[in-house]
Amino acid sequence: MVRVRVRGIYATAIASLLLEKGFELSDVSKKLSERLGGVEGSPLPPHVTVKHSDRNVHEVLVNGFYKEGTQVYETLKELFPLAPRYVAKPNLHSAYKIVVDENCKTTIEGIEAEVRSRECYPGKEMIAEVIRSKVYPKDKVVLEEGLRLEGFYVEVILGRGQGVSFSKHITNLERKALLINLASDIVSMGIKVHWRSSARSAELEALREELERLVQEAQKIWVRARDLPPGTKVYEGEFLGIFKTTLEDKKRADEQRRKVLSTMPFHHTLKAGGDKFSTAAELGDKVVPFDWNLEGKVKEFLLEKCSDCKNFEIRHEKLDGSCITLGPGRVIGTTEKYLVMKRIVREYGIYDGINVKKEPGDFIITLIEPFSPFVIHGYFSEMGDLKGVYVNINSDVEIGECFARYVDMEVDVVYDGMVRVIDKEELEKYSGHLSPEALRKVEKAVKIAKERLESGEWQRELKGLAA
Repeated sequence: MVRVRVRGIYATAIASLLLEKGFELSDVSKKLSERLGGVEGSPLPPHVTVKHSDRNVHEVLVNGFYKEGTQVYETLKELFPLAPRYVAKPNLHSAYKIVVDENCKTTIEGIEAEVRSRECYPGKEMIAEVIRSKVYPKDKVVLEEGLRLEGFYVEVILGRGQGVSFSKHITNLERKALLINLASDIVSMGIKVHWRSSARSAELEALREELERLVQEAQKIWVRARDLPPGTKVYEGEFLGIFKTTLEDKKRADEQRRKVLSTMPFHHTLKAGGDKFSTAAELGDKVVPFDWNLEGKVKEFLLEKCSDCKNFEIRHEKLDGSCITLGPGRVIGTTEKYLVMKRIVREYGIYDGINVKKEPGDFIITLIEPFSPFVIHGYFSEMGDLKGVYVNINSDVEIGECFARYVDMEVDVVYDGMVRVIDKEELEKYSGHLSPEALRKVEKAVKIAKERLESGEWQRELKGLAA
């Protein structure tokens, strides 16, 4: 049975679904156990870890042994149906027989890669490990000479000298001494040993057996690779996959969490919105059994809190993995539907997408409607004449503490005297990262945006707010 360790703000929803699907939990925290009705999980270490990313709380990472990681990732597509999806290629920590060029580069799986080696010259053959994979489209692949094999408790590394290292979670000095002694014979063979966090409490016999098995396996791979042609994969490595969650994915996670625990509407988007909003979600979870009509109140709360922001920024996450921050802008007010921002133009140029001159003194009115797939930008001259409208098509807008966040779906709709759909080719370029359901949602949003611009609805709203 596949064992999974779950951490982070989505843990209850993810763990609940995985249990339903027949997975086993491992290394279960006390809080998660209580939320799941006392589930203790397996005492054995996990095959796979699922958690939110340290760099971006909206990203859910799945990482672990390749076969088991793939199974968990495929299962979680049910929980995150609209999230853009990314899988590392080549596999993280996979190893290849390679040959390098004069720039110490090679090509594996059709991808150019940088190679790190103590000595590099054209035509040199070696075994190299993938230490950085291509997850997002703009990522670079990096290999390092050597071979790393991973187990539940230990990693064995050939071709990079010798020594013993420890997970930062292993702090007990007596335990460290035992582990150093256990690895001493292996290290004397010129091999590096890295003890993983699960080694801090495991039986010594289990550690010894895995260490010896991995060393034997690594040595066999090393010898066998001598006769293999360059480009051959010699070790599978790990699975690494990412879901870049959207508002609707978080709402699906809310529904799953609600099966086991009182959960207010928009729980997960509030948890991802900053410390104050996270606290509001915890309070809402306690209130919701007495008042199920909270959705409208959440939107009202968000607009009210953001109206107090002196500076407000828009976090425009791209499908290529990058993030563009727009602003900060000044919040000039709210309506029943919108948060209204204003930015003053300082430079000459051309407004992107509408091909209209940008001049100092122009101003931009931006309408942000929480939970809507549109962010509407109106461009005005210094005298208040509307120059054009640019409508971003996104995942539904999430509101945090003085910021809005969404995933840009690349395609946009503009008005510059006529209504046009632009950047369709950009959507097509990254469409492989989107589910059919997400693509249908984008198509529907584009249709609605065209209709509203053609009717003049958004132009009238913008002019009224700019006056």
